[in-house]
Amino acid sequence: MLTQFFAFGIAAGQWSGTVPTVAAASGVDSATLGLAFTAFTAAYILSMTFGGPILARLPNRPLLIIGNVASAAAVSSFVISASPIALFVSLVGIGVAMGFLDLTMNSEGAQVEVETGRPKLARLHGCASAGSALGAIVGSALALTVGTWASIVACCLAHAGAVVVVYRLTPERVVRTRAERKASGGFPGSLGLIILGIVFGIGVSGESAANMWSARLLDEQAPQLAVIAGIGISFFAGCQAIVRFSGDQLRRHFSDRTLIAACLTVAAVGFAIIGQSSGFAMSVVGFALVGFGSALTVPCVFALSVAASPGHGGAALSYIAAVAGLPRILSPWAFGLIAGQFSTGTAFGLIAAALIVAVVLSQVRGQRAALQRR
Repeated sequence: MLTQFFAFGIAAGQWSGTVPTVAAASGVDSATLGLAFTAFTAAYILSMTFGGPILARLPNRPLLIIGNVASAAAVSSFVISASPIALFVSLVGIGVAMGFLDLTMNSEGAQVEVETGRPKLARLHGCASAGSALGAIVGSALALTVGTWASIVACCLAHAGAVVVVYRLTPERVVRTRAERKASGGFPGSLGLIILGIVFGIGVSGESAANMWSARLLDEQAPQLAVIAGIGISFFAGCQAIVRFSGDQLRRHFSDRTLIAACLTVAAVGFAIIGQSSGFAMSVVGFALVGFGSALTVPCVFALSVAASPGHGGAALSYIAAVAGLPRILSPWAFGLIAGQFSTGTAFGLIAAALIVAVVLSQVRGQRAALQRR
């Protein structure tokens, strides 16, 4: 699964790093780009939400292969977009493909973690972050110096490698029959999972903003450095990777709930710095802090959700994805609106306040039993 997560990160970094180039070629402004990102987010969430029943009925290995092929095709269509409609449609395609692939690979990773009794998700997500860091800077550089076709080739090669490894090394889990699914009962949603979903939604909204808008902010601050505008997402994802590769060690010593609160606090500081910065270098430092801070939020939330729902891992992830839908869908539209009316930096600064709300929610004492680590 390490290769799968790395390939996913490469694809995510590739398209986010090429946003300034593609947006300019498509002729879209910040407000329009925000609407397109909103459509992307909605498609991503819906794909994760309705993917759960599919995971319960079909083998995981072919679903992973299909997800890789669809992701490569969607990202390729995005980087060659030359009109607002093409950009909009391709972003929706990326949302559908990568949302389903995200759900499938995390469900598989979380299930392996439960079966082995050892923390593994942080390292897997570290591979995704490392891939995103590499994909972002390479994507922006290739798009400007060689051409968008080079970004397409890089993305397709990464996904092709993942398909080969998944086919050869990933065991195909036995699909439960309808009778077995009925005997195991329905998915038990809970207030604890709802809180986790809200925290997840706010945290991922911040991550998504860094992915979607960092290159545009840095391009605005230093147009002469446009060729390395992807460096913001590279620092963000690279710092995520550093923490995530050692994150499973941290999870052995601290509860997932404690780590979620600590990570969100550091990320809030990073976004506050970005909001106050008017310089390229300081903004990059802010994105690095956001990377450090957001590193363990998602793997810890996923681990808590799956552990709290024995036998319903995929359904649990779909459930929190649905709960997280409102903040995740509205945030790109709101970000684009604020960026258009004020500035991209101001929009980033407001994310810091939202993350503090998530910190408070993650520590609601009445949900200790539901949120504590297994």
